[in-house]
Amino acid sequence: LSAAVGNAQSIQVLPADATAFPAVSASVYSFDARGTVLRPTPAELTVNEFGKPCTILSVTCPPLPVRRAISSVLTMDISASMNDRVDGIVKMDIAREAARVWIEDLSLGASECALTTFDDMNYLMQDYTTDKNVLLGTVGNLIPNHGTDYDAGLLTPQAGALQISKAGKHEKVIVFLSDGLPWRDPNVDSIVAEAQRQGCKIYCVMVAMFAPQSMREISSRTGGKCFESIRSITEIQAVYRSILAEAQGIEPCKL
Repeated sequence: LSAAVGNAQSIQVLPADATAFPAVSASVYSFDARGTVLRPTPAELTVNEFGKPCTILSVTCPPLPVRRAISSVLTMDISASMNDRVDGIVKMDIAREAARVWIEDLSLGASECALTTFDDMNYLMQDYTTDKNVLLGTVGNLIPNHGTDYDAGLLTPQAGALQISKAGKHEKVIVFLSDGLPWRDPNVDSIVAEAQRQGCKIYCVMVAMFAPQSMREISSRTGGKCFESIRSITEIQAVYRSILAEAQGIEPCKL
């Protein structure tokens, strides 16, 4: 008997805007099983609030542009807690699937990708490359150990994500994944200053926990976003695909 993760259609709803309540709007990305961005019609969507159906007033989708090239660094927490399970799934498997979806959907050749990991220290698993097979092979070698230090993940030599992103040829993006609080507070101002100097956006993804204020601030001040309380393969696929779409210049639909 063997088991594998299969792709399915997915949707990612970004934080809603209720300033015109009772009318509420939200940005929405939707994808088919292969990760292709979809442009749904109102008839293809349903919205429920606490189990009660809501009326969809409109769905507006901008034209799909040519995807811009990016230099992305996937930064993965490999602390010991990544061996723990959430809803029966090992957290490290969620992280591996996140990286796999990104690598499979990224337009490699035009774009490039690097992979770093961190616990109490940082590790360069793969420098920038356009080789999909090399990247996918590296993802399979992620082994959790030790503690959690956000500065190691993002800032400090030799393999903090911002050390690696310096060499990026295109628009720079860091996607930072963690499942725990750091043993010390990260140096938010230094991280933000270096990211802004490089023109690098930092997105944070938190597995099975809310994002700490430090990561909310880092992502907000660098032009990225924070995604939190991810608990499944389906959720992580939608989150990483929505980050990738935004990073490549694809605007969401407005629901």
